[in-house]
Amino acid sequence: MSTQTTTGKTTRADTATAVDQKLEVVVLPVSDVERAKTFYGSLGWRLDADFAAGEDWRLVQMTPPGSPCSVMFGKGFTRAVPGSVQGTFLVVDEIEAARSELAAHGVDVIDCSSGGMTGRSIVEPEKPPGYGYQVPYAEGVRRLSGVKTMAVGHIIHADQAEKILRDGCADLVAIGREFLQNPNWPVDAAEKLGVAKAFQTVPEPYGYWLDKRASAGFGGRPSTWQNGINP
Repeated sequence: MSTQTTTGKTTRADTATAVDQKLEVVVLPVSDVERAKTFYGSLGWRLDADFAAGEDWRLVQMTPPGSPCSVMFGKGFTRAVPGSVQGTFLVVDEIEAARSELAAHGVDVIDCSSGGMTGRSIVEPEKPPGYGYQVPYAEGVRRLSGVKTMAVGHIIHADQAEKILRDGCADLVAIGREFLQNPNWPVDAAEKLGVAKAFQTVPEPYGYWLDKRASAGFGGRPSTWQNGINP
């Protein structure tokens, strides 16, 4: 600490910023300690400690390869709720090495999500989510790593999904909550994209009756194509 005089008063100027400070441990609340230990172990993380005191207290510390910071998880030593830690990143500085490692572990496709369940991307929290707001992540990972990617994030419409694939932004698209809204999304998309024999995506009896209606020439559209009887 140092002192300085200002308007006749002596104050202390904090010089702690001049001292090197290193973050050593991040506490990570988990719901299943053994599963977390197995998962991080499969990534090659070093097991530093695994202590238990009865059935209600356990502490596990593991460290990623080359990292000066470790993670600590367990049972009974933190009040934090599992899943409450967000916005943390595990970063690699050798893309080629990471790609080789992923391939060696049989990883064929990377699902590129940035935490859409929070309502905002943890990568760009200031950016409100819109159509395909996480697609650029899939495009970037695909371009830089050479690994196939799957795009997610408000992919709702058939032409939107088709464009993502045709533009080379991703190799696959994942339809999540839109599938909850419309469980027949595949057949709906196939029709809208003009796929021949679109009804082959549903069980044969269903396909028979859907095809029969479509070929009857009644001039209408399925309910997912318009708001009501009067478009």
